[in-house]
Amino acid sequence: MNAKNKLPDFLKEQLKTIDGLTKRNNQLSQDFEIEKNCKNQAYFFILQNGYFDEYLEYTKENPVEPVQAR
Repeated sequence: MNAKNKLPDFLKEQLKTIDGLTKRNNQLSQDFEIEKNCKNQAYFFILQNGYFDEYLEYTKENPVEPVQAR
């Protein structure tokens, strides 16, 4: 018999919740790495092609708004 089957129901539910949160965290980490790599590739393109001054001007005209905490 599996050790999980002997646990009280509330512990089984907590383990399911932890498993779900772990999977979600792993997916968010993968998504973050993909986004980071895309941004690094874009920055490299900007620098490699001599567009840094244009990029600075663009960021002055289009500032990034801070994200409000939830």
